[in-house]
Amino acid sequence: MTEKKIFMYVSLWKEHGGAPGLGLFTFDTQSGEIELVKQLNDKISFNCSRVDSAHNRMYLCNETDVLDGVNYSSGRIYGYQLDPLTGEVSELFHKETFCPNPAYLNFDDTGKYMIVAHHSSPANITTIERDEDGNFMPVVTFNDSVVELFSMKEDGTIDKLLDVKKHESKTPLLDRFGRRTNTHPHCVVKSPSGNLFAVCDKGDGCVYLYTIDREKEELRLCSKYLSDEEGCAPRYCAFHPALPYLFINHEHEHNGKMTVSAFRYEDDGTMERIGVYSVLPEGFVLGEGHFEQQGFCIHPSGKYVYSIIHSAYSINCVSVLAVKEESGELELIQNQPIEGVWPRGCALSPDGRFLVTSCLASGDIAVYRIEEDGTLCPAGSMAKLQGGSYISFYEPSNE
Repeated sequence: MTEKKIFMYVSLWKEHGGAPGLGLFTFDTQSGEIELVKQLNDKISFNCSRVDSAHNRMYLCNETDVLDGVNYSSGRIYGYQLDPLTGEVSELFHKETFCPNPAYLNFDDTGKYMIVAHHSSPANITTIERDEDGNFMPVVTFNDSVVELFSMKEDGTIDKLLDVKKHESKTPLLDRFGRRTNTHPHCVVKSPSGNLFAVCDKGDGCVYLYTIDREKEELRLCSKYLSDEEGCAPRYCAFHPALPYLFINHEHEHNGKMTVSAFRYEDDGTMERIGVYSVLPEGFVLGEGHFEQQGFCIHPSGKYVYSIIHSAYSINCVSVLAVKEESGELELIQNQPIEGVWPRGCALSPDGRFLVTSCLASGDIAVYRIEEDGTLCPAGSMAKLQGGSYISFYEPSNE
């Protein structure tokens, strides 16, 4: 069989022991072998990336809240033109988003609109004001937490900020340490029909379904649902490619559980929860330490979902769950160990034959072969690049 190599980009994020930049790799679609070509950037802290292979472009979130030369809290979106022969990048634009920590971006089917979800920042300012009884009291103000709609030009650059939807809570929100915090929109994922965009909010625990009103050029909220129990922090989500199911993983362990939720949805944005399913090995008890779910993806067949578990002390693995197509229910079928420190990113090769994982702190990047039953087997190919966060594949356009 003829060897076919495509490109793979690994975003490098300067958090939790990571380092900034962007790595360029080749990926052998037959063997799963990866090879580092070069580090394209070592200055900018990147996270979510989105490749537009048809136009040989890539867009990345500069997930930060402090920018040199900018006197307000903001991250940036970067756009790059991709060289189809070498995978090298040349900058098309960079643009401030006016909100801290842009965490995820996506496009509508026409390519005319970009949607950006912002994790924002729990940083705050305090003013001292009198209450209704005349007593001086501290008043805490947080940065906005927003989902933004941009228009796009034909050359692939961002045009205008058209709409801003602020996620706000009517009741005070607390982080896992019991401190006051704000909402944290963390991802924006497009449905197969292209009509809906799901946004997971780690702060208020809800999943939001938006659509684009193209006449008014604004986002319209269709519905909002609590993903699981309060405090679970829904992080990433994935639509089934053919059936009306939406799956969501949760960053935090909660009451000794780590879970993935399954929802059934309609194209008008209504949803109902199918169930909540454990991603932990049978009999495993969460002990002391820091546990999180990280990267999340669904197989192109829709038969399996993959969620990364990170713990500083006891378990680093990819949890594999099988999807029951007739009901949307999930069944845990494997917990594949991951070597390295702070596993974070995961991505499926375009043909669905391999899963690649990246570790933020140690830089370990590993390839797993996907067996016929959806389980994972180490393919033997490894690389290292500190800061490994988000992974995207690039199959150059032949046009």
